[in-house]
Amino acid sequence: MPPLKAASGALLAAALLFTGSAVPDVGQAEPLGEWLIVPPQSLLIDAGNPLDFSSLVPQQPAGSSGQLLLQSDGRLGFEATPDRAQRFNCAMLASGPHQEARFPTHAEADVIATQLRRHGYTLVRLHNTDYLLTRHADRSLAIDPEQLDRFHYLLAALKREGVSWMLDVLTQPATDMTAQAWSKGSSPDDLRVRIHFDQQARQKWLALVDQVFSTTNRYTGQSLLADPALAFVIGANENSIAFAAKADRPYPAGLDDVFDRWLHTNFDAAQLNRAIPDLTSAERAGTARIKPPANWDSSGERMDLFQRFISETEVGLYRWMGGHLAERGYRGPMLGYHEWYRGANNRTRSQLPIIDMHAYVGEVASQSAGAHFVLPSLTDDRGLGEMTASFSNRWLDRPMVFSEYGQPFPNPTRYESGLFYPALAAFQGFSTICRTAFLPVEGDIPSPASGSRPLRGYSVGLDPNERAQETLSALLFLRGDVSPATSTIAVPFGPVQFRQAGSASLPAEIKRAALIARLGLITPEKIDLLPPSTPLLTLGNVPFTLPEKLIDRAGSIITNRTERRLAELMASMRASGDLPADNLTDPAAGIFQSQTGQITLNQRAGTISVVTPRTEALSTTGAIDHIRLGNLAVESIDGGALLAASALDNLPLASSQKILFILTGDTTNTALSLNGSGINRQLVDWGRLPIMMRRVKAKVSLAGPSGGRLTVLALNGRPLRSTSFTGGRSGMELTLDIGAIAAQPTTFFLFERD
Repeated sequence: MPPLKAASGALLAAALLFTGSAVPDVGQAEPLGEWLIVPPQSLLIDAGNPLDFSSLVPQQPAGSSGQLLLQSDGRLGFEATPDRAQRFNCAMLASGPHQEARFPTHAEADVIATQLRRHGYTLVRLHNTDYLLTRHADRSLAIDPEQLDRFHYLLAALKREGVSWMLDVLTQPATDMTAQAWSKGSSPDDLRVRIHFDQQARQKWLALVDQVFSTTNRYTGQSLLADPALAFVIGANENSIAFAAKADRPYPAGLDDVFDRWLHTNFDAAQLNRAIPDLTSAERAGTARIKPPANWDSSGERMDLFQRFISETEVGLYRWMGGHLAERGYRGPMLGYHEWYRGANNRTRSQLPIIDMHAYVGEVASQSAGAHFVLPSLTDDRGLGEMTASFSNRWLDRPMVFSEYGQPFPNPTRYESGLFYPALAAFQGFSTICRTAFLPVEGDIPSPASGSRPLRGYSVGLDPNERAQETLSALLFLRGDVSPATSTIAVPFGPVQFRQAGSASLPAEIKRAALIARLGLITPEKIDLLPPSTPLLTLGNVPFTLPEKLIDRAGSIITNRTERRLAELMASMRASGDLPADNLTDPAAGIFQSQTGQITLNQRAGTISVVTPRTEALSTTGAIDHIRLGNLAVESIDGGALLAASALDNLPLASSQKILFILTGDTTNTALSLNGSGINRQLVDWGRLPIMMRRVKAKVSLAGPSGGRLTVLALNGRPLRSTSFTGGRSGMELTLDIGAIAAQPTTFFLFERD
């Protein structure tokens, strides 16, 4: 995604209280239901309260176990514990508090680091670093000394709290950062792209590395790059050559010269004549450069050679960056080429030691008025297609990271992503997930009088909805409530497949296999290393027809071919024992269930459920009547929402004495204005504070001993009001209401058994 930009706003303590209910103005169509004002309040989690997940974070400073390294078996592990595969729950920091374009002060950094620990984050991605450090520069790549000091102090505070770092070196497209043209869109001539072949651009990258990342942090006494608290480095964010393409400018200036030199360096004239049958007479004679294909949708031998050239160039830059980082003391893994949009990206990723993806459903690519949004549910073919496209672009023999993911505001069903993404990532055995955010741990809901920004795309720390999702994510993914897959489905992928049209996004039946078992790509020469019973899903040797290519790239239509092929796969897996006989998967009915039985998607019902020993959860796009999950039965929900029950004492849910309930629906701004209808919308105005929360009520019954106390918790976990219950041993019926205390709506409830 484009780098997040944050506008300045006042930082005031919340002091005013707004109560009551209203319907926010959202342009042409008002949302249904009752809406409650979220008043100004502290969001700081106290030590020891029900939302304090500090126990999930290492108790010693980050880096105490040595450098994170890629182990010989393809896993990520610390030097001191190489046999223990590491999993990171990652938070993105792309701005200061209240979406201000700055690093936090020292006092703010101490609070943020403590809050990240209490939220259960074990890793922080420092994104937009170059922008925040240079936005006030008076010469190219000059670093603001105050912001650099704040950056270093923040890193030290995170390290002290046991939170490791992921650092972006280059995120900005501007060739000259002093131009401050931050709002301009990317282009094929971005600095991030030109570093592939432009020595002057590479020198600017090296200058940034030396001025920021190679310096000694006076708060830790170590160079940033040599500090073992640094777990990952992203050399350049979203800089693939194909990703920067524009319809009228597919390639950066000068790339044709580089391509021509590469061809004549690697092939003689006779080889070129055979390799590219459509050479022009001037190209054959050497009186004209051999040009790249007309655009990225071209095919044929010229395109195949061009994609080989692109991948060699990108892998070469990756290694060049890694070499220079190593010279300056960094020994850990480097991430890059996380875009899945074109086949060239996949060809490049296939040669990297660790796979990183950016995974969006309904991405907010612009925060400006006039921006177009597509806002699907994850239960829709469109949303599910976008999600599974990212999950299916992993390689089985390497660690998998999501350094960005999101289903951002103003998507009204974004509560689904806090359930589905972390659950499926845990099931697939991913190493790291990171929801895109300005700052995920804002300290307060500000007063409307403060001048602070309201919700925008990726305002995670300010959004009660997304904060609740991140709470659940820490339990599902980091705590490990969701079990990994028990077998693997492999997709052979090599030179033949790279030449196929549409290979950037696999066919729908292959992508959806990620909902059933561990799924990934594997090079043909490594197929024999798989267990003999491993199912193989092949692309075949015939390119997709144009309609199939468009369908699979959008993920918006499921063809009869898809249903048949998935049904055949299910039958084969049931016969081999890889899929239990009672597994509910039925592609024709839009039902997909993981082989563990813990994750179930029902597209027609609009529901996603997760049932594990310690957590049971359900998301629904609309009101429902009675769904039994396991020990938890949802008797009713009166609108689209996410509902979860998680044991906080590490006991099974049926016997837990301390259960956290999460209930969240949609949230919005006052006077949010969108044009359009359905999932296709255009931004008129983000609106203003106060934030509004749609009131949702749910009735649930919980198996096991009844009798206990239900406490309504504030958004920061502090108790607001308790109600006692008595009963026998047949179970407990509870009513959860976001507006139980109308003046202070919430998403959290704590049930404590007697």
